[in-house]
Amino acid sequence: MQAAGIIAADADEARYRYAPKTEALAQTLKLLVFTYGSDVIGVTNLIHEQTAKNAQRFADAFHLRKEP
Repeated sequence: MQAAGIIAADADEARYRYAPKTEALAQTLKLLVFTYGSDVIGVTNLIHEQTAKNAQRFADAFHLRKEP
């Protein structure tokens, strides 16, 4: 999350704090929090659907096909 610009290390680097790098990122995170709070099932399904699609594409890459 630090590399993504969502959190920043405190001076002693023993703790982290919420610190979005840009206002646009802060607004996106606020929208995510609101959406998750109002439709946790929808957000969860969206995450898992994308994961399932990527897993299926990866598996499809190993299907053996006969030469025409």
